[in-house]
Amino acid sequence: MTKGGTRLSGAWRGSSYRAHAAHHRRHDPAFLSEIGLGPGDRLLDVGCGDGAVAESLAARFPGATVVGIDSAPDMVRTASQRSLPNLRFEFCRAQDIAFDDHFTVAISIAALHWVPAADHPLLLARLLRALRPGGRILAEFGGIGNVARTLGLVTSIAGKPDFAGDLGGVGVPWYFPDPRDYRAMLAGAGFSVDTCELVTQQREFTEREFVGWLETQALLPWTARLDGAQATAFVHQVVSAASPAARDGDIYRETFTRVRVKATRRW
Repeated sequence: MTKGGTRLSGAWRGSSYRAHAAHHRRHDPAFLSEIGLGPGDRLLDVGCGDGAVAESLAARFPGATVVGIDSAPDMVRTASQRSLPNLRFEFCRAQDIAFDDHFTVAISIAALHWVPAADHPLLLARLLRALRPGGRILAEFGGIGNVARTLGLVTSIAGKPDFAGDLGGVGVPWYFPDPRDYRAMLAGAGFSVDTCELVTQQREFTEREFVGWLETQALLPWTARLDGAQATAFVHQVVSAASPAARDGDIYRETFTRVRVKATRRW
């Protein structure tokens, strides 16, 4: 893991994420409705965060085994506080998955855009190997144009003289692919692609939810590189610019564009 990646993984706080993840959880039911697990099936949650989704699936399918992995140590510590007999969590980067023919289903929600673009062929190869023949992957993550308004404001502020020395190399810190390119990558890895499409979600936040999303999730690639007062000043400037741009009466809006993947291991 690179030095920058280490700083970022160490910056995540499970309790803070849990407090400000409602905007993700509101979109889970439709995505998860297609999952059906029977006795003996195994599900892998890649980038499990605070473990909320994995726990809900373990409770819904008590005869199945659910394993959540995450590359942020505090996320894994937080998730591991959830206790069900068919549920466990492990510290592991998505690129380092090392299971063989093990899982019936692999899912990932709001996580794969944190994996560098260059690592996605390896990630998909590892996922293919981790699935049983005929096993499925269901994923949803940031795609081309995701959170464009907020991202534009953040990168503009990061380029200011007060911050550019530390943040000049951050650029766009996520991988937001075109689904056509990602479909080809899935097929090249050995998946039969059922769906790989761009889905637009007009997400609505309260003021607390919007600011919490910025502080505990969206700004981490930048604030992880700053110290103390400088990080505080950066967050203040971003919030001051992004909040009025997003505000619509008492609601704050941002457009999320997600790549939605449904694919099957061919052999």
